[in-house]
Amino acid sequence: MTLTDSGAWKQVVFSDDPAFVESKACEFSMTMSGGRPCLLIGPWRAGDWSARWQWKAPLVPLEGTIRGRYRTEGVLPFTCEVSYAYMRGSDRLRREGVSLEPAESWTAFEVAARRPPPGAEGVAPAFGLAAHTAGRVWFADLVFSAGVAAVRFPAHPPLLARKLPRRDFARAPRFRVERDGDTWWFVTPGGRLFYSAGTDVPGFKDEAEGEKLAATVRGAGFNSLGGWSNVWRWGKLNDRHMAAGEPTFAAFHAVETSGLAGCGRLADPGEKGPPGDHSFPDPFDPAFGSAYRTLVADAAGEAAGKPWFAGWFIDNERDHERLDRRVWSGHAGEAFRRRLEDRYRAVAGLNTAWGTSFASFDAVARAKPVALAREGTLYGDCLAFSREIVRRYVDSAVAAIREADPGGLVLTNRFMMGGIADTLLYLDLYAACDVVAVNLYPANRSPGLSGDELAILGEIHRRTGKPILIGEWSVPALDSGLYDNPAKLDWSWPEAVETQADRAGQAALVTAGFYNVPYVIGAHWFTWRDFDSPKRRANRGLIRASGEPWRALLDSFAAIHARMGLTR
Repeated sequence: MTLTDSGAWKQVVFSDDPAFVESKACEFSMTMSGGRPCLLIGPWRAGDWSARWQWKAPLVPLEGTIRGRYRTEGVLPFTCEVSYAYMRGSDRLRREGVSLEPAESWTAFEVAARRPPPGAEGVAPAFGLAAHTAGRVWFADLVFSAGVAAVRFPAHPPLLARKLPRRDFARAPRFRVERDGDTWWFVTPGGRLFYSAGTDVPGFKDEAEGEKLAATVRGAGFNSLGGWSNVWRWGKLNDRHMAAGEPTFAAFHAVETSGLAGCGRLADPGEKGPPGDHSFPDPFDPAFGSAYRTLVADAAGEAAGKPWFAGWFIDNERDHERLDRRVWSGHAGEAFRRRLEDRYRAVAGLNTAWGTSFASFDAVARAKPVALAREGTLYGDCLAFSREIVRRYVDSAVAAIREADPGGLVLTNRFMMGGIADTLLYLDLYAACDVVAVNLYPANRSPGLSGDELAILGEIHRRTGKPILIGEWSVPALDSGLYDNPAKLDWSWPEAVETQADRAGQAALVTAGFYNVPYVIGAHWFTWRDFDSPKRRANRGLIRASGEPWRALLDSFAAIHARMGLTR
């Protein structure tokens, strides 16, 4: 059916803030463009999760294909979104979003609504934005039709198009990064080019167990140990192999500040609970510097100065979303108050700029005002100080690592794709790092990497001029049996392909896709073993939770890695 009835749409924007005014948060209109009626959305300035046009009355059949055309103006990757919600009456059972890459001219799209949950009575398509933006998106020619085409994953991955160097590299004591033409590489201490194909491997009890694990890792063609690997155990094994003149694994280590001892984390005053695991630490807290150095020193005792040690991730998935609303937290809040006093001198000046009526700076600090929308002087002041928070965090982390391991490569926080627009606001502050780290889990709705996934890598590289390492990625499959409880589906479920054969094929396609991007210098599969516990069930591993290998997946990696001719 065509989705053309102008009265069948509703505008949806969410916020728990009592000051929220939907009409001011996002602009919606029905208009004409290119001779066709369109849904127009944007700019979107405030609110949570998404802003979208949603079809009011759920449609049947439950599985179907959403088609149409769209164009964008001034939006970033991972911003434009087609979504669908499975409904039972007025209750939303599940919602899935599919991002579309920016498109300056009218572009066709096709999105499959699939896997309805038990009890679903209809599906409601929606079209809009998944990130705040000053840009706009037009949607037209919208149709919902029965039937979903199966995704076919070719048995053979595409050609490898990465340009190999035509020159030799000098020897050096440590791993480094270099560019040859437009293509970036790690370079080993021995002067050989190196593309890092890694995975996270657990520790082991004794040398025999370690050698058995190492043989499995090498057998699949991996040459690197991801940031969650046990550097203490593997470091000793690498030392033994190096002393015997045998190949070693390039090792990485991720510092993680989620549980930083004695240090506070930033909080949004609108949050109902305590800060989550990915919340940003408070670098103005006097405990931050010493606690971070302690984390670094623990791993540096095993890895610092070692030729096999490839680099440090300064953190994992620190959330940069709306940091401007977190500036009043703890010691950072005290520093922000001092910054406001230095800027405005008298509270009257602040009131004039903000349109407020505070009696004193003490009153300002007690109220902890933050901006709902991304506009105005209050927002500008909060944003400016949030950049000071990130700058202090990055500078402290990089200094601690360089002090503990002079000459070692420093990689950024492993950025996640959620809230990517905000991440890009702060990306320039990571300039002291050698490599940008990105955790990118493919949507797996089509063979290989999607246009939007490639577009975000391009945007990050364009803004930084630095090489990119994929810190985490994987492909799950439904036939693992780990997604058979509809009431407790892991967040990886929307990315699941149907079978382990599909999983193996897609893993090879994505591996080749990352390798063919000239500024990507490695990709690390997450993780070694599936999750199967009352807390989490997910087919993320190279082996089952019980220890048996996913043979098709390991064989697929062995084949594609052999074609890549990886240095070990």
